[in-house]
Amino acid sequence: MNRYRTCGLLTVILLFSLTGFCIADETPIFLAQIQGGESTVAGGTDEMMVISIENYAPYFNITEGNATYSVPLEQRTTISWPLHAAILFTNDEKDTASLVTVANLSVSEEENILTLQVAPLPFYEGELLTTLAEEFVELDTMQGETFRNTRVYLEMEKPKAENEPYCCPEGYYLENYRCCRDEGQGNVLCYWGSFSCT
Repeated sequence: MNRYRTCGLLTVILLFSLTGFCIADETPIFLAQIQGGESTVAGGTDEMMVISIENYAPYFNITEGNATYSVPLEQRTTISWPLHAAILFTNDEKDTASLVTVANLSVSEEENILTLQVAPLPFYEGELLTTLAEEFVELDTMQGETFRNTRVYLEMEKPKAENEPYCCPEGYYLENYRCCRDEGQGNVLCYWGSFSCT
């Protein structure tokens, strides 16, 4: 009898271990928004297209629950590309949305232009991006058009926790996977990446 109980207990422990391993292996995903002004869609090379956005805000805006965080675009070097994205183009009070895969994001601070190298996304299995619009339009049908306002929603993975101690510079506090500071008026500025603990 004791042998069966022991086997049953070991089986339960093994199942919990495997379940815990599977849950820990999943990486949380969130949306990061970039707000921009006038944009154009142009053809590129190797089935890629180029979206140029003027007067962009130099931050990823991330909303989690009731809090909104701003992460400088300079932190894009810590991101693993490519990323799935939804881009909302606005003209005359009308939004047109397109699903894409973003291969690269670059900025020209002098000209205040953000450039995305993208490919149309023919199939999307997730949920975060589909909540942004009732229907999506193929990007290549918008080639050559100019839009008044543009919003980019990038589907990102949260950085994985590191085994080393995670510290923040003076004036910042640790908020999950980033170092943040209050900027006033409800604005919070955060940075991804680790800092040495000295």
